[in-house]
Amino acid sequence: MAGTVVERAHFGQWFPDQRSFQNPLCSEAMCRSYVSSIARAVAGLMCLFGSACASRELANLPEVDAGVLCTSCGSCAEMLPIEGTPVHVTGDIEYTQIPPVGGPHRGCWADWGVAESELPAGRWVHNLEHGGVVLLYRCDDCEAELESLRAFVREHPRTLLSSYAQLPTRFAAVSWGHRLLSDCFDPELFLRFYETRVARAPESLDAPPPSNCARSPEL
Repeated sequence: MAGTVVERAHFGQWFPDQRSFQNPLCSEAMCRSYVSSIARAVAGLMCLFGSACASRELANLPEVDAGVLCTSCGSCAEMLPIEGTPVHVTGDIEYTQIPPVGGPHRGCWADWGVAESELPAGRWVHNLEHGGVVLLYRCDDCEAELESLRAFVREHPRTLLSSYAQLPTRFAAVSWGHRLLSDCFDPELFLRFYETRVARAPESLDAPPPSNCARSPEL
């Protein structure tokens, strides 16, 4: 993996050489508890203004055994181990899993919705960590399927659509630790994948990325 570890904790300092967390005011566990409480409070305020109420229903969903999910063209969903530590890094990230289902990622995540151009994998892997489902495509003759995918993203919270030049199939649905690779877009199976995988990740966050992310593509 290329790239430089920059930060994992948001309160206190992370020292990659010492693998330690230091803060004079609180322990790592206590600081992480503070972060979680603050995030819940912010989400509640956003809901009051109508911007994030739908996401509250997705928080902390239990695991669901959906059985074997296979598309009409014979592709089946798979569960994969997370390769590497899910830390924030700068620079290029070389994933051995294509497409990746987790691991190290950029400090910035992507806006939910339809990406106008291909996003760096390191950004949307961060969306996976937030419990999102990322839909990927690599095809030139699939406008009808793309319109269906765009509609899917508009109708389902915490989803992201992006092209992905390294994709070995025409379409994919990816969540934290799981993926479905397929040469056909099967709406029913992609919906079942979404319903069983959304909001099931190390973090549950539906907020937009920080404003400086749009100005700093390297983050």
